[in-house]
Amino acid sequence: MSDITTTDQKNAANDLAPEPTVVKSVEISASTNDVWRALTEPDKIAQWMGGARVESKWELCSDITFTAKWPNKKEIVRDRGTVLAIEPEKLLQYSQWNEVSRLPDAPENRTVITFSLDWTGAATRLTVRHDHFYSESAYKHVNFFWGYALTDIKNLLEQGLSTPPWLQP
Repeated sequence: MSDITTTDQKNAANDLAPEPTVVKSVEISASTNDVWRALTEPDKIAQWMGGARVESKWELCSDITFTAKWPNKKEIVRDRGTVLAIEPEKLLQYSQWNEVSRLPDAPENRTVITFSLDWTGAATRLTVRHDHFYSESAYKHVNFFWGYALTDIKNLLEQGLSTPPWLQP
């Protein structure tokens, strides 16, 4: 994960309870189109998101469904989200409600994930910003997750790995 850049940020909008934000970036030797496809095509998403099936029309205000099975568990987790902003090959922002939180699906219980893609002339810089956490444990999980997920996206696009190394037998 040495290729991942992490920026610690706090939202100072509320001095009494600053909101943690995860911001991580990686440079990928691939076109913005290839990176975009890794973020929006279900088969490609499953390869870096632990097998989760993510489906959406990828249009402004369209729904997103996340379906995953936890390792060693029978339950299937179904999360939901909404596309908040989209500019192909440049920006994708969506909300996500997590069933595991056991909170009602309401705007205040949804995190917000923003992907920015920037062409550097030789590679695509992919930056993910994830905020609006409902708990400190959710923040810690997301901070851990994106470190590995960005590495998996990079490996998928640069080395053609269809299964992240940590999921390989």
